Amino acid sequence: MAGSQLLYSEILELVHKAKTKKEKVRLLKYHNSEGLRSQQVRKLFRFIEGGDNQTPQFKKEQMFIQMLEGLHESEAELLVNAKDKKLHQVYKGLSTNVVQEAFDWDDNFMIIGDRYVPATRSATGTVDE
Repeated sequence: MAGSQLLYSEILELVHKAKTKKEKVRLLKYHNSEGLRSQQVRKLFRFIEGGDNQTPQFKKEQMFIQMLEGLHESEAELLVNAKDKKLHQVYKGLSTNVVQEAFDWDDNFMIIGDRYVPATRSATGTVDE
């Protein structure tokens, strides 16, 4: 069974305090569960460049502020640090290598072996060319 329902900030604090890469990877793997994927996390695509080109910028900013207001203080700080690309500075040892190994990600942060394979047929069943 996967890890307990700690806040993301609590998990990253444990990783920060871990002494070895092996222990950091183990902690991230242990606490990686679908149960941790909150409704808020599923909305983050809207704030990634190219993730949501339909919503106007001012609306995205309003939604981001509302999201921050609904989070625990430590989770809001974590999200702002992630946005500012400072997680590795706040949580020492949270390196690219540790994260890639813990989640089986490649250099593009995609799951290894979970590649998109274009369909050879269209939705109508005809062969695409």
